Amino acid sequence: MDEALLPYRELLDKKAFGFLATISKNGSPHVTPLWVKYDQDTGNFIVNIEENSAKDYNIRRNSRVCINVVDPDNPYHYLFVQGEVISRSLDDGSLVNHFFSTYSGGKHSEPWFSYPDPLLVVEIEPEKISGWKKELADSFRDMLVEP
Repeated sequence: MDEALLPYRELLDKKAFGFLATISKNGSPHVTPLWVKYDQDTGNFIVNIEENSAKDYNIRRNSRVCINVVDPDNPYHYLFVQGEVISRSLDDGSLVNHFFSTYSGGKHSEPWFSYPDPLLVVEIEPEKISGWKKELADSFRDMLVEP
């Protein structure tokens, strides 16, 4: 694991949603929630998107993206990754089923075929990593909670 990610290891192991930001044709940001996976072998982040979606069009036009991963237990604990899409390929169903199993508690056993367009596996190479570490986020949250 990249040394910069060590303070966020617990967050990456949780069922935390990511928010993928891409740049639309008119230059405005396009942000959507999605499931995200950190690949310890490559050091890259992996997401699924639908082929021919706004995200896909935006990524093909401009491969620079951001992902914000937010702790479901404390939204002040987050990881912010700026990077570049280095690959997009068709998902054979294994990644979306991995995500569905991870995020739903393993209740889905059949392939996921409900999308009108094929799903893509998108690999993002991080260039800059930042965020609020758990200890800082917890103390800030605790400060805001009334005694």
